[in-house]
Amino acid sequence: MGKSDSKERRVELTANIWKGIEHPWLLGTVGALVLLLYLCALLVPQMPGQLRDDPAGAARWILVMSETYGPWGGVLRTLGLFTVLHNPLLQLLVILIALVLFVQLGSSIANLRRLYQLENGPARRAIPEQTDRAAEQTTAAVAVGEPLALPATQRLFRARLADNQSPAKLSAALSTYLADDFDEVWHTMRTVAAKFSTVEPPAPQPPQPDDVPVETDASAEQVREEQLWALRAGRQALLRPLLFIGMFLALVAVWFTLVWGWEVTPPPLAPGAEYRSTSRGLFLQYLLAQPQSPSAEGEQEDGEG
Repeated sequence: MGKSDSKERRVELTANIWKGIEHPWLLGTVGALVLLLYLCALLVPQMPGQLRDDPAGAARWILVMSETYGPWGGVLRTLGLFTVLHNPLLQLLVILIALVLFVQLGSSIANLRRLYQLENGPARRAIPEQTDRAAEQTTAAVAVGEPLALPATQRLFRARLADNQSPAKLSAALSTYLADDFDEVWHTMRTVAAKFSTVEPPAPQPPQPDDVPVETDASAEQVREEQLWALRAGRQALLRPLLFIGMFLALVAVWFTLVWGWEVTPPPLAPGAEYRSTSRGLFLQYLLAQPQSPSAEGEQEDGEG
């Protein structure tokens, strides 16, 4: 009993973690934290990129800048807000966003697959209620229903209600009610396996004497089920995987910039001065255009004349 309880708790914990990752609030919260770090990078001076190759110079620069902020300087230095682009917290948030996008992409592809099954499955091929009863019975006896695969982590809302109306009247009333909020609503009658249906199967026959042969009734394992289907935003489901793929590719570009990117902030150059970064192979020089002398301009005009 203890092992089964612990297994159920582990399964429940895993399902809750998965639901939390899939929930939109997690992506919104992590995105807000990244935006907050970006605002800090705009408000707080950032360490020049060339000092990354000079640990001693980087430490001196951060110490000098933190002293300018007084008691808050130590907090900013501890949080790494003087080097936001190379802050491990930013990299951790980017990894978390990538994980959430990967899970959301998998869920959207799974939803798209279930939508395809719904559009092309037996629910569409089943005979509607309005068709002839003989043709309905002939066709429905062949189309044995199968359950639509739903993951255990997907949120489902179930309700069991009883009504005195006949199935046909109740189905028509529900169809009218759902038509306001759903793009497609259709009604089918199907023969499904008893273990997949909510309809009570026929009661078993009483036992027969041993000398009387018993014929197995195949219909005892199948029941007639009336189903009402509603579909909303089916076309838009195709765009969700593309959205997550685009966001994931953009995040990959951001990750490459954070990990392998570099930046150089040269000091202000005076006229004629130069700056060289040996680690990056960068050379900058402040050149002044040499003005022509008046005599040279006069000679040029005489030659043209």
